[in-house]
Amino acid sequence: MAGGKEHSPPKGAAMISAAAMTVATMAAIVKWASEAFSVELLMLLRWGLALILFVFMWRFKDRISLATEHPWLQLLNALVYVGAVYCLYLSLQTTSLPEALLLYNLAPILAPMWNRLLLGRREPPLIWLGIALGFAGVLVVMLPGMGSLGGVPWLALASGVLMSLTMLLNGMLAKTEPKERTSFYSLLFGCGVCVLGVLITGVHFPDWQHSLFPPRDWARPLIMYPWVLSALLALGVFSLLVPLLNTGAYRYGSVGELGPFRYLGVIFAGVLDWAVWGVVPALTNLGGFLLIACGGTVVILVRKPKPAPPPKRGGALQEGLVCTWSPQLCDPGQEKG
Repeated sequence: MAGGKEHSPPKGAAMISAAAMTVATMAAIVKWASEAFSVELLMLLRWGLALILFVFMWRFKDRISLATEHPWLQLLNALVYVGAVYCLYLSLQTTSLPEALLLYNLAPILAPMWNRLLLGRREPPLIWLGIALGFAGVLVVMLPGMGSLGGVPWLALASGVLMSLTMLLNGMLAKTEPKERTSFYSLLFGCGVCVLGVLITGVHFPDWQHSLFPPRDWARPLIMYPWVLSALLALGVFSLLVPLLNTGAYRYGSVGELGPFRYLGVIFAGVLDWAVWGVVPALTNLGGFLLIACGGTVVILVRKPKPAPPPKRGGALQEGLVCTWSPQLCDPGQEKG
């Protein structure tokens, strides 16, 4: 293919599936570690590591100007994205892992709706079929909790809605801003919001020795502390691994070919929820998953992706960070008009 890109959908599918399962693993780490550390602190760790790495790569590789023409739009984009991830992480305290990730993955289904409502763009009829299937899946997932306000996973749903708005904002910025610049401001402003969140809520370390699968008293100093610290380190490592897998996958196939495999992460999240917390997915969740996955697949396949340009000399890691923090910018099928 052009640009030295090898067309091998099976390789791309394997990498995109690995990325989705890594995201599910990160969510599981946050769900577990939030018993000991605040969600705000965990988010600061994730954003801070990514910002440091991005600046390092920008410093020693090809540099682009970081002066933006749309500072307020960049700020809004960062705020919405931080809000999406924050809602996802908070929802994990009251919502099952697969249910939270399932609603978070509504973003590709909702994005075309925002395109129509806010930007007036027309979409093919099949797109609306995919959106209808997605909404039906949401109703099926949320139906068991409709009897009480506290039983409805509103935070998880909010994360999907906010993530879809992030995709819309990224698409608007892509008209005039290089994707590396948008990714930088997403990280910079996002990290600032996370710092502010930690300052407001404070750094709390509750009596986590008695809440995170405590071992016997004599073994606690040998096991508990290393495992908790290792989990936090793994969160940082995985946040860097995901972009490598994402950018590597799209060298082997298009968004239309690989996008549906992202839903394997939801299945993997269900396995983790059962293996670690003993939560068995409800039949309604399985039905909702099928509807949302089908709807998302329809939306992805109907959009005709354009050939992806070859990555710049900045390297796979820098390109991958852009794809992770500004995902819509790496979508070869995104609209430019």
